[in-house]
Amino acid sequence: MTRTRPAVEVLWCGRPPGARRDGWAFPRAVRDLLVRECEGMTVLHLFGGKADFGLRMDIDPHTRPHVVGDAWLPPFRRDSFDCVVLDPPYTGAFRGLNAQNKYALFAAAAWIARRRLVWFHPMWVHHEAGCRLERAWLVRVGRNCVVRALQFLEVPERKRPPVTHFTRGPAIRYNKWLVQPERLPFGEGGITV
Repeated sequence: MTRTRPAVEVLWCGRPPGARRDGWAFPRAVRDLLVRECEGMTVLHLFGGKADFGLRMDIDPHTRPHVVGDAWLPPFRRDSFDCVVLDPPYTGAFRGLNAQNKYALFAAAAWIARRRLVWFHPMWVHHEAGCRLERAWLVRVGRNCVVRALQFLEVPERKRPPVTHFTRGPAIRYNKWLVQPERLPFGEGGITV
């Protein structure tokens, strides 16, 4: 049986001449599309300290998120939200996520999402943690820019559990927290919203 691939659309974003940005925000067309497509759903932004809809979690307390936390180890129970939005920074370690870190991020996000993950990043992803592509857009965000991928991914019914042991990369620092007797509240024992 051949599965048909969803068509990839183009979303053309631009700013009015002379408009300024605050350093981080979804382009207006992307924000409007997300709000429309997630209407009636509970939404969590894992890197969303400055998002203006849904519950915002961010590791940076200066963004004044609802929850200060790390996207690789979100402190929520399985199926806590209908939709989880992943819009990580486009610099440093996030520029090119290695396979282990990308899998760990998507497994954690899919664990707490009931229906959908949204990925907005210059890197296109493919079936991460068993998620299946529903819809996609290539997003032009400016005159001279790196094109972004906006992907809506369906969360599988049979979920893979979040990663609880890291073997390389910057996430290895989490191992000491994940094995201590007190254990942090991730996965099944996390926060309920």
